[in-house]
Amino acid sequence: MKHVCTRALFAGLLLVGSLCRAELYRWVDEHGQTHFADQPQHSQPHEIAVRPSPAAAQDPGRRMDKTRRLLNAFQVERQQEREAKAKRQEEIEKRRRSCIQATDNLRQYSESGNIYRLDENGNRVYLSESERASAIRKHRQAVADWCD
Repeated sequence: MKHVCTRALFAGLLLVGSLCRAELYRWVDEHGQTHFADQPQHSQPHEIAVRPSPAAAQDPGRRMDKTRRLLNAFQVERQQEREAKAKRQEEIEKRRRSCIQATDNLRQYSESGNIYRLDENGNRVYLSESERASAIRKHRQAVADWCD
């Protein structure tokens, strides 16, 4: 966001700077010092020719086209930032849900008496102590992975 504001400010300054023109005068006072001002201050000031900047030399159509392209680039950048933020939020929500699921699974396997799974016929098959310990280790690892 900071880069977008900086770029917009820079573009605005370029546009304003290209629209501003002032005459510049130079004179030497009685002590031999050279002075510069935007208004004549002495009886015989010398006007200094100021060359226009390249941005001011462009025709208005080209400047408008350049401004449009710059604004489009800012719009694309903002859209990409919004998409990246939405993706980060989605990842955070996925991690939160997975953490809750992993924590619930670990609690069930740790606190329940007998744990079973259903076979292809729908019959209960109880886990042995080694299978249960293996499942608890697996769920602890899932908690560690999802619940930073």
